[in-house]
Amino acid sequence: MLKFLHHLFNPHCEQCELDLRELDRCKSCETLQSALDQANREKHDLLNTILRLSSGTKQVEDKPYEPNLEEVKPRQVPWRVRQAQLEAEDRRSAQILKDKQKEIDDTKVAAKFTVKVETTPSVTDAIDELEEEVLGDLQNAK
Repeated sequence: MLKFLHHLFNPHCEQCELDLRELDRCKSCETLQSALDQANREKHDLLNTILRLSSGTKQVEDKPYEPNLEEVKPRQVPWRVRQAQLEAEDRRSAQILKDKQKEIDDTKVAAKFTVKVETTPSVTDAIDELEEEVLGDLQNAK
């Protein structure tokens, strides 16, 4: 009852606020708070160590962020834009096919004008055999 009257006549005294904060804090909250403080200290120490080590080496320039434009493109493309892309792709592929066909035609024309002087082994062997027979007959006739 005294507490109630004290709170009624002095609603915001410092002692009451301290008591209220202590009541709000349980043991698990204090444990979590201490673990968070320790993690923050370790993070701060690690950051300081990294900064200290990097200050000895040359400084890295901060480049402005350049987003990848492929990621920024909208997923749904309007039909007119898609149609233009498809037509451009078709024109490129038609040009490539035309260039390849021209290259093939050029090689065919070049092949017509080149003379092959190669002889196959069977023809060469047959000529050698005939020469030996003729020479053998001439030697026997003498």
